[in-house]
Amino acid sequence: SIPNDPQRKESNVRSTEYYVTARMQGEITAKLYGSVYAGFGEVEYTGGYANHENLPLGGADLTWSIDPRRTLVLAAYSGADYAPDGEAVYTTHAFVSFTNVVIEHWQYILRGGPTYSVLRRATDQRTENALEEGVSFVYIPSSRFQVSLSVDHTKQLSSDTEAQYEQIIFSLGTSYHF
Repeated sequence: SIPNDPQRKESNVRSTEYYVTARMQGEITAKLYGSVYAGFGEVEYTGGYANHENLPLGGADLTWSIDPRRTLVLAAYSGADYAPDGEAVYTTHAFVSFTNVVIEHWQYILRGGPTYSVLRRATDQRTENALEEGVSFVYIPSSRFQVSLSVDHTKQLSSDTEAQYEQIIFSLGTSYHF
């Protein structure tokens, strides 16, 4: 990405990230199961801006199979993201997700929850609170292939600077497992 600083206009910022995690998962009851993971990450930024960060990361999810067609997930995770101008973004995110199989091979997913982010270079520059929500429509013709269309909305609730944002992202995705 190219930084917003006009003095470094030609200096691309590249991020390299490595993560090592361990995960435990299991069934609590016939309809309730979950997982927990923890690990360590290393993020390095080079180019117009250079930085190196080591950070812990982790998360957990709890899934309730309401019936064969509906599930409810409660999840939280913490880790790093990357901002296009070279800032490291440490994010803690919690959300609730509801999946409903409408008819065979077709389902929709509703999700939403709060996010807390710390944006930094060498020192913390700002913190933000946002609310994220989204919906996905998914077609799964086989256990190996799926296509999805998603709409995600993020609205910043607060920031300790005057930066404000709201975004809507439309995504078309496909995956094939072999």
